Amino acid sequence: MNVCIATWCDMMCKWKAILDVDRRHGDSTATHNAYSKLIWDVWMPIVRTAISHWNTRNADALIEVLEHWMPLLPPWMFQNILNQLINPKLQMEVDNWNPLTDTVPIHAWLHPWLPLMGSRLEHLWAPIRQKLSTALSKWHPSDISAMLMLKPWVNVFSAGAYGGLPV
Repeated sequence: MNVCIATWCDMMCKWKAILDVDRRHGDSTATHNAYSKLIWDVWMPIVRTAISHWNTRNADALIEVLEHWMPLLPPWMFQNILNQLINPKLQMEVDNWNPLTDTVPIHAWLHPWLPLMGSRLEHLWAPIRQKLSTALSKWHPSDISAMLMLKPWVNVFSAGAYGGLPV
């Protein structure tokens, strides 16, 4: 783990213990306590800026940050990050992805998000399948790159959603 991330997480863990009064008193439904406000007002603007400049094809660093901060974030805030910040950037990258010209396979930068995002990524499968299908019409059967492009999706797309794509 990055030492800087660990240091900040340790510090925020102490703040959470002090400020997360509602949870200490058994109110697990409270969403806007002093700790949440601190995170929303101080940490979130930094995260928003970082994600707005983030290269979606370099998932590992951001995933590492989110995994370490997840226990420290109110669930609603973590969901906000995934839904409002990460998902739109991934959508835009999928929209811009071209399986015929891109040198980095889409699964290399999208699959690392599966554990964190899960079903939130399902809206991306149809455009990916459509682009793969279009690309397959231009591939020659002897070109092994088609198989290499499709194989990582076998366990992601449902059997019915594979829509006849050869594997």
